[in-house]
Amino acid sequence: MLSTPVNQLAGVGPAAEDSLHKAGIFTLWDLLLHLPLRYEDRTQLTPANECQAGKLVQLEGIINRSQEVPARRPIHVLSLQSQGLLIQLKFLNYQKWSHTLPKVGQSVRVFGQLRSDMHGQLELLHPTMTRLDAHKPNPLPDRLTAVYPSVGTLKQALMRKAIADALARLSQQPPSELLYQTHITLIEALKAVHLAKPGDALALSTGQHPAIQRLALEELTAQQLLARQARHAFAQSEAPALVAQTSLVTQLIERLPFQLTQGQAHIWATIAEELQQPHPMHRLLQGDVGSGKTVLAALAAAQAASAGYQTSIMAPTEILAEQLDASLNEWLTPLGVSCALLTASAKAAEKRQKLIDLLDGSLQVVVGTHALFQEQVNYHKLGLVIVDEQHRFGVEQRLALKNKGTHASQMPHLLLMTATPIPRTLAMSLYGDLSVSNLTERPPGRQTIETVVIPETRRDQVAERLASACQQGTQAYWVSPFVQMSESIEAHNVKDTAQWLKGRFPALRVGLVHGQLTHTEKDKQMQAFKAGYLDVLVATTVIEVGVNVPNASLMIIDNSERYGLAQLHQLRGRVGRGSLKSSCVLLYKPPLSEQGQARLEAIRHSQDGFALAELDLQLRGPGEVLGTRQTGLSEWRIADLLRDAKLHQPAMAQAQWIEQHTPERIAPLIERWLSNRLRFVQA
Repeated sequence: MLSTPVNQLAGVGPAAEDSLHKAGIFTLWDLLLHLPLRYEDRTQLTPANECQAGKLVQLEGIINRSQEVPARRPIHVLSLQSQGLLIQLKFLNYQKWSHTLPKVGQSVRVFGQLRSDMHGQLELLHPTMTRLDAHKPNPLPDRLTAVYPSVGTLKQALMRKAIADALARLSQQPPSELLYQTHITLIEALKAVHLAKPGDALALSTGQHPAIQRLALEELTAQQLLARQARHAFAQSEAPALVAQTSLVTQLIERLPFQLTQGQAHIWATIAEELQQPHPMHRLLQGDVGSGKTVLAALAAAQAASAGYQTSIMAPTEILAEQLDASLNEWLTPLGVSCALLTASAKAAEKRQKLIDLLDGSLQVVVGTHALFQEQVNYHKLGLVIVDEQHRFGVEQRLALKNKGTHASQMPHLLLMTATPIPRTLAMSLYGDLSVSNLTERPPGRQTIETVVIPETRRDQVAERLASACQQGTQAYWVSPFVQMSESIEAHNVKDTAQWLKGRFPALRVGLVHGQLTHTEKDKQMQAFKAGYLDVLVATTVIEVGVNVPNASLMIIDNSERYGLAQLHQLRGRVGRGSLKSSCVLLYKPPLSEQGQARLEAIRHSQDGFALAELDLQLRGPGEVLGTRQTGLSEWRIADLLRDAKLHQPAMAQAQWIEQHTPERIAPLIERWLSNRLRFVQA
């Protein structure tokens, strides 16, 4: 019943079906999970003494006048006599449908928001209207009226009619109860949400109502079961045991220009042990900005090479891929490990040769972007896949890359890395199939970055400070949110900022980097900045990750109120990478919202990326923190990972009980809630 196509529901014709499909609603179940945006109370009439402008009202009365008012856009006006009040009902551009309006003398019930015209006359604009039959009772509804999120041009009445039909069908054939010991059945929960009782609106809207909690619990349980299945699948799969045959790893550690921190050494011991197992490692490495994740990736690649296997390292941008490639070449090439960069912008002949080297095994470590999982890329013996800034990749992309490694029924080990810490609340539900390591210790010598928050009215003074710092031999970043001026959004852009700085300080060597430049143009600017030929790099957030210039000690961010905490922390982490005292200036456009003020105060007082990630989750929610559309991981139907934090433990208990006592429920639960994410089991 839950999989009944929407075109079988009342009122859903071909046009409505098309609109629903575009909104991702294909079945009865999809429609019932399209929860109301809010509720209107039409269960009682509004007394005359409460009829005030700005209030939602429901009135009954008689139409005593009907007229069309000439205007550029003709207005049809009905006069409603109700409880001694005269209310004007106005309909714009209604001349074609004026014949459908009630006639003089007709009794009607109207609902809408009262407003007052320039003469103080109360009026309703396009009210909801019901004709009353004088010969039979016209009872008021006993439930709240649901208002649904827009679906194309579909009217609310059609949505309510289709959902009422869906609920009626489910009442005749209730869905299976897949949880245990719940105080409310699934059909009862759905009815409580769509046919809400008076007084329940607030609890439903905030997600605290037992019906919402019941639905969220089932969804979180399905996610836990999916994670457990993934973990079991990995445990039972075969992977090459990457047992080092040479002393490559020891040589690399000895040649490093620094000592591993205690945290790095501990996590490396764990990774090294897992790589030697005959089943795949599936680990997420979270490390704050500048905590030293790259060296752990290099050590893992060295162990794979020592065991005779290849490593593929994927990064979200070419800039980050180039930085990783440079570091790996510096560390691994002197030890005889061949490393190369493979990106979409590589020249055809160069790319062709690298593909040959990958296939015959002479290339041991390859770094790249999405080019790594294109069809023509094949490996000789891929034993390890490392994905940097993993939350920026869709799961399908991770899966496509990992499948490149299947060799003799074996899959490669998988190490996911991120410098954007994922709050524990999210990690429990999103990454239950992963082992998680947190690298929180900063390497010795890393500077604490002074962070100041300044209104953009002092932008000129900040520019003077930048020029002065550059005259003393340091370098700076200036980040603006847009590439060029926007007509709809008032914010700074990199093109104008670069020109402004050049005009104001002719001696200042200013570079420009943004996403619309070609790879060659971006690379030229980045290399010039890194080599010290540029004083200032004006950029968008393309420099958010992977850029390492120790001489850069000043970061200026325009319109900082537009960014989330994690992104601000990432940008700030581009400085303070050497021995120089470093600063980050957050320029904002006043007045700040309460949330904007909270964000900027938090980033000013904290250098802890994990603490900032937790706060970002509270302020902005999981969708924005993870970038929902990019990841596919936060597309929850009912559950809210922050609001429903108290349900995580019960969901884990449900999943464990179902697994042990009623395993036949596992597949139906996952299918019911996560059918669109079943590929995640292998991702």
